[in-house]
Amino acid sequence: MSNLDKKNQFAVDSDGHGLSPEVYVALKLPSVDDVKKNELLTLLRLSIPLNYEEKMRVIESLSTLSELGIDKLINVFRIEKETWSEFESGSDGDSNTAGCELYFSVIKKKNF
Repeated sequence: MSNLDKKNQFAVDSDGHGLSPEVYVALKLPSVDDVKKNELLTLLRLSIPLNYEEKMRVIESLSTLSELGIDKLINVFRIEKETWSEFESGSDGDSNTAGCELYFSVIKKKNF
C-alpha cells in the first residue's frame, strides 16, 4: 500500500475518528464497546505529538490491550488534549518564552 493510500484511510470522518467504515469495522477491539473504540480513535487522530507512523503502531497494537489498558490510553490522550487546549488558550502569541513556560507549567500540573 502506498503512503497516499495509507493516508486516505483517514479521509472519511463520519464519527470523528477519521477512519473509513471498512477500516473501522475491521479493527477488532474485543475488550471495549464501540463508544470507547470511537473515543480512543478520535483522540488518537487528534493527537498532536504523534506522527502518522506512530499512530499506525498504536492502532496495530490496540487489539492486544485489555479494557484497563485502553482506558489508560484514553486517559493519556484526554490529558494531552486538555494540555494543548490550555496551552493554546493561554498563549497570547507575543512571547515564545512565555508560551513555553505556560506549556511546561500545565504539563507539571498534569503530572506527565
